[in-house]
Amino acid sequence: MQQGRQLLYRIGLWFNRIGQTSLYLLVVIISLAAPISHGRTFYAEGSDLMLGVGARNIALAGAVTAGTGDVYSAYWNPAGLAKIENTQITISNKPSYDLIPVNYLAAASSTDNILDTGWNLSYAFAFIPRLHIYGNGTFRDDEFESIFMRYALPELAGDFTGELESKTKDYRFAFGLTSQNYPELRVGFSIGYVDCGTDYCGVTADAPGNYTVTSTGATAFAFNYGMQYDYSQSIVLGLNMNDISTDLDVEVLETDNSGTTTNIYHIEFPREIVLGVLWHYSDSIDVSADYRHLSGKYGDYEIKFRTARIGLEWKRPWKDIDIQTGLLIPIEITSDKTESLDAPYFGAPSFGISWNIDDFKLDSALFFDPVASYQADAPRATLELSVSYQF
Repeated sequence: MQQGRQLLYRIGLWFNRIGQTSLYLLVVIISLAAPISHGRTFYAEGSDLMLGVGARNIALAGAVTAGTGDVYSAYWNPAGLAKIENTQITISNKPSYDLIPVNYLAAASSTDNILDTGWNLSYAFAFIPRLHIYGNGTFRDDEFESIFMRYALPELAGDFTGELESKTKDYRFAFGLTSQNYPELRVGFSIGYVDCGTDYCGVTADAPGNYTVTSTGATAFAFNYGMQYDYSQSIVLGLNMNDISTDLDVEVLETDNSGTTTNIYHIEFPREIVLGVLWHYSDSIDVSADYRHLSGKYGDYEIKFRTARIGLEWKRPWKDIDIQTGLLIPIEITSDKTESLDAPYFGAPSFGISWNIDDFKLDSALFFDPVASYQADAPRATLELSVSYQF
């Protein structure tokens, strides 16, 4: 009991220090991250927006495919779960988010030498709010926001005026395997149940007099594969493939001037492949890099996202403290409905601090939100906080 009280006291003390030292920073961040209003409202939040999850990972700009090795591996690369040797739980949050209070919640554990086969198995369950979109106003078919609008409601046609809200959640089970005889190679697999719901009301430019109310439900099983290989003592290679053979079963209930109809159809998710490398430069410094390529047809939209990510971590420059920094470089963001979108910056920098307190790990990251930055045509800062516990 006494140990529990001491633990709670330490956590409270940490959050109190964070509040005292970063109050001004939070005020600045929230003001910067506020949406720019042009007679309409648009919010897009979630892990599908090039950001990912977990403060430490975001501080490294997401360049963690080869290096991930904790409970966040269920998202970044399931092969990294094979590094886990205990039980871990975590929760992550962006204080400036309006729509998603928790953007990652997960638990992971491990079992050695399962059934005397010489294989070690690690497994995790994660709740991931992949996307939450809200839009209200007039939007053109060729605008940046329309990419995300069609991601929420693929069959939404042309320019439209109205209100749309969409939520996509991922309930994911993942596991990692490694052989005791060949620990240099780790493989992983995850399956996620994806649940999407979208409500829309408004009119389109094609039929301005036809007011439409639409309710859409969609579900899918998403399959992801990953691998890590210790090429040498200083080089680790990583591969992760997301949404392989993932098809959404979509049911649309639509009411307009002509009555109510129900349509059922199937949509294939765009596929993502990530290649990564981790370089152990020294005992205290790691350098990492990822290349991400997402492409495919989603409804009426053909989309392609390509990014490069670079990260650097300095371990224990002070007692119990790790420092991270990273750079996310947009290479290409296009769809067949829009021109190539140029980012308002060459690359989005990120910074983070991790504090290790006994079995607790407290992570914070300051970074530029890609969606808010595109909307404002200027960098917009955001804060992420994560708390993990192992036992």
